[in-house]
Amino acid sequence: MMSMRTSRAFVRQFSDLARRPTGAVTIKYGPGGRSSASGQTVTVFGCTGFVGRYLVNRLGQVGTQVVMPWRSYEDSNRHLKLTGDLGKMTSVHFDIYNAKELAECVRNSDVVYNLIGRDYETKNYTFENVHIDAARHIARIAREEGVASLVQMSHINANENSPSGFFKTKAQAEVAAREEFPDVTIVRSADIYGHEDHTMLNLIGWLSNFPALPVPNGGKTIRRPVHVSDVATVLAGIAFDSTAAGKTYELYGPKAYTIDEIVDLWIELTRKPVTKAYPPKFLFETYSKFVDVISPYPKIHPDLIKRLHIDEEPTLAGARTLADGGVAKPKILDYAALEVVRRYRKHEDYHLPGRIPKPDEL
Repeated sequence: MMSMRTSRAFVRQFSDLARRPTGAVTIKYGPGGRSSASGQTVTVFGCTGFVGRYLVNRLGQVGTQVVMPWRSYEDSNRHLKLTGDLGKMTSVHFDIYNAKELAECVRNSDVVYNLIGRDYETKNYTFENVHIDAARHIARIAREEGVASLVQMSHINANENSPSGFFKTKAQAEVAAREEFPDVTIVRSADIYGHEDHTMLNLIGWLSNFPALPVPNGGKTIRRPVHVSDVATVLAGIAFDSTAAGKTYELYGPKAYTIDEIVDLWIELTRKPVTKAYPPKFLFETYSKFVDVISPYPKIHPDLIKRLHIDEEPTLAGARTLADGGVAKPKILDYAALEVVRRYRKHEDYHLPGRIPKPDEL
């Protein structure tokens, strides 16, 4: 295989995307399936993340040409190449501080998604690096390269005055993206659950290994969990919605829960004999600092403890919701959680059913 490496930079080969001349008609053909052509070329930064892989799959299903920038190693996104037809998925290296490489990623695209995010800080990357700098640089390069639409992923609790560094920098990232790309579409999501989640159902699964499952904030914190497939559906639809420019979406599930209710649901569905405990906040913070120091990939860390004490509630009047994004019947955690937590069951309980939805919830 021909290497794409030329010293530090990566360039497109003859088989990669060719730039369309200005004013050229976008080619669209087929019934709309995987082997069709949607007429859109899309770049997805953060494609290997939790939400990114679902978005790439949604785009590939309708024949979209997808550019998948990668940063860590060349094969980090190879599993995503199967989500699109042959020749539709293009892999390009990038460095968030390298303008030339960013331009290579976006210059052929109609739509650019910035899903880059980090749940915790490391010695190499702070929240400011990952959230604010990435948003600003991607937005600026997208504008300079003439990209028609930019979508910035954020959180429903994004707030510049938040005690959480994650929420604070997410809000600052929105501002940075708007300054560079005024018509950016902001998507603010509540906590997302799915097979790969790490702050919802799988976090409870990890905490269940303790002698007693610790529940933060006395279990009183409000959550509006939304399924990753519903979020991906809305994100993919934005690429084909000309009215989405400059709008803000707030995506949250159809039902609010306390953390205690979510833990009870997890225990019920997994059928594990788990005892709950309600340690004070300072014990959670002390333990999270210890885990953050000894583990390169901490399951729990100081900023997460702060977030687990902040309720999730819609904040923007007039913001678009799941229904506006084409999700008429969003998944409800009571009935969708089993597909995620079934793995925590004993083998004799594995195939037993979970909660049965009511007729009006189907």
